[in-house]
Amino acid sequence: MGLNELIAECKTFFFAGHETTATLLTFMFLLLATHPEWQERLREEVFELCGRTEPPTADSLNHLKLVGTVINESLRLYPPASTAILVPIVAWHHDERYWGADANEFRPERFEEGIAKACKVPGAILPFSIGPRNCIGQVFATIEAKMVLATILQQYRFRLSTEYMHAPTTVLTTRPQFGMPIIFEDL
Repeated sequence: MGLNELIAECKTFFFAGHETTATLLTFMFLLLATHPEWQERLREEVFELCGRTEPPTADSLNHLKLVGTVINESLRLYPPASTAILVPIVAWHHDERYWGADANEFRPERFEEGIAKACKVPGAILPFSIGPRNCIGQVFATIEAKMVLATILQQYRFRLSTEYMHAPTTVLTTRPQFGMPIIFEDL
């Protein structure tokens, strides 16, 4: 591998690693801001397992079951990477044949028994793709998202600004077309 190829690979890792986690967190904040009851449930779990002021540890992150369900549901509704050329992931993740009549609703509890039992068809959730070319950073992105969310839940309550207009758009990744104005309030 030459220097130019090495630089290109480094750029790919940087862009993909930053963009996918940022997209996941953006839409996760949207969903939790519009479902404050879930925000409170997650906060209670974080307080119980991580405490109110201590940073989450690797062990406590592994035990944040409800946080994991919200991450999975957020990834199902708003996958960070678009691979629609091969598989229409967004359509698949919203298909009532696989997910039931509530396929377009935010229901993290569908993942309480794990990803395999969340859907009528095993393997119907593909936010990071599948197979030998799946996202190499999916575990890191999930851990990073758990850490950020747990830390924010320890200190803040948040809600959407009244200026927010829901208009997801896809330009390489799915993102809010007009930004995501969130209002944070100290606990």
